Amino acid sequence: MHQQLLQPDTLTPFRSQHDILARLLPYHVWAEPDPPPEGTQKADGLLESVARVLLSRSHGLLSRYQQLVAKDAALEREAGMQACLDRLFIETEHEREEQERLEKQQAEQIAADLSLIAGENRVTFDTDFSLSDIMNSDPLLGLDPGIT
Repeated sequence: MHQQLLQPDTLTPFRSQHDILARLLPYHVWAEPDPPPEGTQKADGLLESVARVLLSRSHGLLSRYQQLVAKDAALEREAGMQACLDRLFIETEHEREEQERLEKQQAEQIAADLSLIAGENRVTFDTDFSLSDIMNSDPLLGLDPGIT
């Protein structure tokens, strides 16, 4: 075949499509002789070992990536939960302060009403008393019954 490639038959016309393929195919760019079976087996074994190494590396990288994604998601979830808890705490504190402010206003109003009933003309009041203090006091005198 090597001799055919060096000295091609250019004078004889092609007789059939099979003759065309047989005479021109050796000139094709991808025309290679088949490798021997021992070489093929050796190349297959090498390819398989390289494929195993690469596959184990890719599994390791995928596992590491999944761990990092899970860790990142956990951090984001914890940060989100912390933000929700912070908002809930602030909201609860605002509600508690508002409730205390309303209770103080109610106590001042009750004290003002009691002083008017008792005929007192004081404008300022000590509002550091509880609702039980108001309930236990004598509304007509505006005095604590324990004080004589």
